[in-house]
Amino acid sequence: MAEFWKGSGMYYTPGFLPEGTVYTLREVWAHSNNTNYSSTRLPMNLKSHLARILMSQVEMPPLECYGLPSAATSNLRRDVMIKFFPTESNERTISQYLKEERQRVDPLNRTIPVLDVFTLDARLSFSVMPRWGPAAFVRYNGFDTVCTALQYADCLLKALAFLHKNMIIHRDPRPANVLVNFYDNHERHPDTCRAFFATGRARFALCDFGLSHIFPPDTPPELRLRPAEESEWGTYEYHLADLESGDSMYDPFAYDVGCLGGLLCEMIGYLTPLVPPLAPFLDRMIGPDIPSRISASEAVRDFNYLIEQMDASSMQMRAIPPPKWSFDYVWQGHDRWAGLPESFIREVDKPPVRPRRKIQGPMGSYFVDWNATRFV
Repeated sequence: MAEFWKGSGMYYTPGFLPEGTVYTLREVWAHSNNTNYSSTRLPMNLKSHLARILMSQVEMPPLECYGLPSAATSNLRRDVMIKFFPTESNERTISQYLKEERQRVDPLNRTIPVLDVFTLDARLSFSVMPRWGPAAFVRYNGFDTVCTALQYADCLLKALAFLHKNMIIHRDPRPANVLVNFYDNHERHPDTCRAFFATGRARFALCDFGLSHIFPPDTPPELRLRPAEESEWGTYEYHLADLESGDSMYDPFAYDVGCLGGLLCEMIGYLTPLVPPLAPFLDRMIGPDIPSRISASEAVRDFNYLIEQMDASSMQMRAIPPPKWSFDYVWQGHDRWAGLPESFIREVDKPPVRPRRKIQGPMGSYFVDWNATRFV
């Protein structure tokens, strides 16, 4: 069995598995049988829940979700991963909501399928998901074709639009929270990963709702604001300058779009010379004027239009990153408009969003909004 990524846990349960961490079923089963742990320190009903999953009594999604040949059904249909979280938490509420059939069949839903949610006791619960792998290969190697790169963006845009439609804010879109329907060790077997992505069967999904929040469905816009300090949650490198004016509240839906825009700038921003419309599209996601920033649903609409204008030969162009490109948070200083045809820039007729400036301070370097440094 290939190695599987474990996310860092936010909470820890003494004598048991860390909450907020993803495990394969095999790992948890082995851990629950470990004689070094006192049985009184383990939830009494955990093994019965695990046995139910092992006996395939948990409904699994269609095999197409895995992108695997039908001959591999017998074992892999039971190959799942589970994640622990507090019983009284937003993550449990959201997981329960996402496992409903009407949510799982929504065409916008590009989140990792939640197969079931179990409550162990008043303190601890866990969700069951099909075992997909981390999309780390594309993070460190780029995409093989423009088509795969745009498919990556399309999945994440639809996932965020689906969540926002259901009044859920994610608050941590980052590469580590993107899964793909394939798992292998990308460092040990890069050729295997490369061959899979070349088949065109890769499907990406957004995961991890540990920082997410769900609003009641009828919440008016003015009550969807959240305290400004919550904007610091998640991965700092994708945060925007929305709160540099010192506001005490922020719009988490617009902020979600901006953070995802930052992620896409990093992952596919180098493709703008091949796909010029990407430059204004990404600008509309990360623009500093929050009221004019596009919503998640508008981003899906505009991106679909962008793809419709692409011809087959353009979609199959190689998408190898340029020699000096790095996926380690360089998007803030990258000019997506550099090298684009002057005729295209005039046709767009909109000032590009300037790259953020890198400032060297006594505690290290950091990026700030361009307007904040005009007079520095």
